Amino acid sequence: MGQRLDRQEYVLPKEAARQTLESVTITDSGNIGLSRAVLAGLTVSACQGDVAVRISVSADRIIYHTGSKLYTQKVLLANTDKTSALDGPLFLVLEDLSAGVSLVNSSDATSCFATVGSPFIVVLPKGSALAPNTTAVIRLSLSSHGATP
Repeated sequence: MGQRLDRQEYVLPKEAARQTLESVTITDSGNIGLSRAVLAGLTVSACQGDVAVRISVSADRIIYHTGSKLYTQKVLLANTDKTSALDGPLFLVLEDLSAGVSLVNSSDATSCFATVGSPFIVVLPKGSALAPNTTAVIRLSLSSHGATP
């Protein structure tokens, strides 16, 4: 029988950031012959939660600008929740860029989310919000040293 490793993420309430995690309990309620729970690794972080399930991402085509020798792309991030605003901060993380490609207008690199060191852009600063059924537009500027974005 083949084995499968799933990544599961549990977002704790904000109050947990001021507390100490003392233990983790996994309860396996599977039956014989079915999948059994095995903890292969655990990462505890003070990073903010992943809200990707509430965001729809779409992007225009990548355009090369000969004058600046940069590639640009417009990315639209829509809050798909019909009733709740999405509170900032909100970050757009670009994982697994091709070797030689860099995000020129990067805000910084990740230190919490996989892949650590990935460039990101601040879409919404802390204290702001993206209303239900609205879209934030981000323009990426990419440079390439021999690779295609």
